[in-house]
Amino acid sequence: MKKVLSVLLTVIMLAAVFTVAVSAEGGDYPSPSGYWNVVAVVKDDKGGTANADPATVPYGDTSKITAKADEGYEFVGWTFEGEFDWVEGDANSLVVVIRPKSDVKFIAEFKGEGGKKDDDHTSPGTGYNMSAALAVMAVVLTIGAASVVVTGRRYFCGK
Repeated sequence: MKKVLSVLLTVIMLAAVFTVAVSAEGGDYPSPSGYWNVVAVVKDDKGGTANADPATVPYGDTSKITAKADEGYEFVGWTFEGEFDWVEGDANSLVVVIRPKSDVKFIAEFKGEGGKKDDDHTSPGTGYNMSAALAVMAVVLTIGAASVVVTGRRYFCGK
């Protein structure tokens, strides 16, 4: 009797594990809450912003995902995780509309240097022109080096 009970208990546990595993697969069913989460982020947190609206989507509805490049950057494209249908746009569009079939994550990628143009040499913190500061430092170093040479010459050569 113990063997029969043990086998029966094992079969029930295997059936339960199999049922849970099958239920976890596939994205065609709404989450337990009946909503999908849609997340939009920026790769390496630089170059722009990304937004999903709405971020919580009822089963069958859509979400609009947008990317906006910061000054000096340009949008490269989206990478994504999760299952969804494209409604508008594609992986290279700044604005896409999707219909999620699971929780979804969109990652915007930007390229560029950002900030001001390379010919702007002002310090962001002080506003001083860095080219002028470098020129003054070069003059001071040159005068200091000449002074060391003259002083050393007098000390070692007696002149």
